[in-house]
Amino acid sequence: MIKKQNTEKTTIAIIAAGASVRMGKVKQNLMWDTRTLLQVSVENALQANPDSVFTILGANYDEILPTLNTYEIEVLKNKQWRAGMGTSIALAADYALEKGFDRVLMMLCDQPSVDAQYIEQLFRQANMSEAQVVASQYGERRGVPAVFDKTILHRLLTLDEDMGARTLLNQASTSIESISSPQPLFDIDTAEDYEAYKRLYL
Repeated sequence: MIKKQNTEKTTIAIIAAGASVRMGKVKQNLMWDTRTLLQVSVENALQANPDSVFTILGANYDEILPTLNTYEIEVLKNKQWRAGMGTSIALAADYALEKGFDRVLMMLCDQPSVDAQYIEQLFRQANMSEAQVVASQYGERRGVPAVFDKTILHRLLTLDEDMGARTLLNQASTSIESISSPQPLFDIDTAEDYEAYKRLYL
């Protein structure tokens, strides 16, 4: 595989289409200090200075969209969001391929500890690596945020509820490297998570 070059086009996809059923309220709009969780993710992504940033919305689209009006990002609507996160990842991969991006970093809207420095670290590793994917290491497994090379994006186009990115990231057939974040990586899935992490990190 040809070594990746700094001139390649990069984009960041923020997956934010879920209904936050376990949270019981619109998670994307929960406040994290002075900004919403989704705004934190958007600002961190923009600060990493990729060629573009876009987000995938679905559930509660009309309620979330106004919170993004001041950001120079693309917003895509996943009409199939009820079928699971895999459909949002597939939509992001399709968009990245259509726009001719060489690498796309997939991240979630509920990981405020994923800051610009870590995003830049993932891109730097992807630039130096011959692997098709550079993922985040969570103990014995891999997950997002992760950088996907264009040569593997076609494998994301068929993802659905039963096969998410985590499945692909932990398949032996995937050409992958992983790195660990200097900051603890955590997801905010429930109201208990939200309150606990606010006490720890705010």
